[in-house]
Amino acid sequence: MDDSLVFTNGKGKLIDSDGWRRRVFKKALKRARIRDIRIHDMRHTHATLRLSKGDNIVDVANQLGDDVTVVLKVYSHWMPGKKKAEVDVLDDPEYQSRIENQANEG
Repeated sequence: MDDSLVFTNGKGKLIDSDGWRRRVFKKALKRARIRDIRIHDMRHTHATLRLSKGDNIVDVANQLGDDVTVVLKVYSHWMPGKKKAEVDVLDDPEYQSRIENQANEG
């Protein structure tokens, strides 16, 4: 038995991932009435949901087994408030007054 393996088949060997996907994963998707997706799609969904609800990016990266820079590159568009400051300034009365003054001067 290979001690480096976390999950093994009944003989203590590496699991045939193609067979597992066909025998278990695809059947589970069908039973749950979920469209045909890849296992890796579930990883992206998990990371996206965690980041979009504001979970700590370091914790998410650690759980994925990735470096924070990789997670930022792939998922930063899902992080809440990314452009919030840029949009909030549009509602600022001082900003609106400044824009009006510029329009009147121009």
